[in-house]
Amino acid sequence: MYLKVNDGQRDYYYNFDNKPIVKIGRASSNDISLNAEGVSRNHIEIHTENGEHFIIDQGATNGTFINEERIESNKKVPFNTFFTVQLGFYGKIFLIDEANTTTLDLLVKQTKEELQNS
Repeated sequence: MYLKVNDGQRDYYYNFDNKPIVKIGRASSNDISLNAEGVSRNHIEIHTENGEHFIIDQGATNGTFINEERIESNKKVPFNTFFTVQLGFYGKIFLIDEANTTTLDLLVKQTKEELQNS
């Protein structure tokens, strides 16, 4: 699963092959630490089951929105490449179509290098 994450200023790219649950939030203990205004410490989880992806809001104070509609906390909501997921005020998550994995792998590598150097 390839994800593009935007913190309100720039894009970051991640790849989570064979990881059934990806945790996203402000805390450094998450798989993706997203430091954007309104993002909770443990904001969402993305679950992958039988090739399908689901978002579960973890009770985030400022909410999680799919296509501008707030989703209910602790409820599994389908997530695909057509949906924009907003966390808090500016954080955005996108599931990326895996048509060109070579380019995506380069973007993931670049993100890792930038995060290590910051």
